[in-house]
Amino acid sequence: MEKKPLNNRYLDAPGYHMQMAWIMYDHRQFKMCYILCEWALSDMVQALYVKKLDGYANYRNLSMEEQLHLLHTESDHGLDIIVFWGTLKCLATELDVTHDANVRYEDVRRLLHKTEGILWRLSQRVYEEPVMWYQRVRGEESGL
Repeated sequence: MEKKPLNNRYLDAPGYHMQMAWIMYDHRQFKMCYILCEWALSDMVQALYVKKLDGYANYRNLSMEEQLHLLHTESDHGLDIIVFWGTLKCLATELDVTHDANVRYEDVRRLLHKTEGILWRLSQRVYEEPVMWYQRVRGEESGL
């Protein structure tokens, strides 16, 4: 049985979320940055889930073991992605995480760059053609 090609939504949505996250960053709306980064990662994980398991089940409620199985490869254990994604989920869902005034601008910028790096890595697993891989909204950050 031949697998269906992935819907363009999976390619487009993470980029749109990250574009909006950078706009929110420029306006110091850091809570929205957390939410949009989490959405972008969730959409890319869903694309990977659809590709690997050919299914549309509730990928957001995967157990830690299921996440490890989904994200693990011979060259990348995926644990850093799971921890980062989980941290973003916490930041995005906590109502009183911290007021934007207490958040360092530089830390949120690093979070955005880290999210884009993970999106790029995951997109390589989802799409064979380099033209389909995630493209950073802003230039790559060195030293992260």
